[in-house]
Amino acid sequence: MAAAKKAADVQDPAAFDFEAFLNGFEVDEETVTVFQINRTKEFTEAQAEADAALTWARIAEAEGDDDAQKKHAAEARKHANRAKRLRDEMDASAVKFRIRAIDPDTWREFVNRSMANKSLDLRHEQLAVQVVEPKLTADQWREFGKRIGAGRFLDIYTAALDLTERSVVLPDFSPSTSEVLGRKGSSQS
Repeated sequence: MAAAKKAADVQDPAAFDFEAFLNGFEVDEETVTVFQINRTKEFTEAQAEADAALTWARIAEAEGDDDAQKKHAAEARKHANRAKRLRDEMDASAVKFRIRAIDPDTWREFVNRSMANKSLDLRHEQLAVQVVEPKLTADQWREFGKRIGAGRFLDIYTAALDLTERSVVLPDFSPSTSEVLGRKGSSQS
């Protein structure tokens, strides 16, 4: 891997290929998944019922009661299948939002506008700029937020905000990865 060039390392500014330098940087992106259908409560209930029935099936098996074991095992399968159907229904309703970091000038504009008018809510405008797929207008984001509620809206907005404000640092390897790699490349070695 080539060593990173510092601006001071470049002797002749005319020889510096700014376009190549610029093209070496990726724009940070993140994908947030939001479900159109929320079956979490029903899923949790079905899963708890499956767990309880399976426990009773194991108890019956340990006691040698084959009829009770079969009855409880069938009940566990029924509830587990219901949990799977509910989870599959949610999974099929997944919508992915591709969010891109915004440039410093655009960010500064949002900050300045909100500082000038504390009651100004620019979240919808910010999402209209940052979310590149699906592409919605600020008014569409406002309507969408009303439909999906604060929780799911904040999942998307918080990801956009985090993407804009976070800095990139070279991550450390986990202890397990460091062990597998023989501790090469870890700042902990």
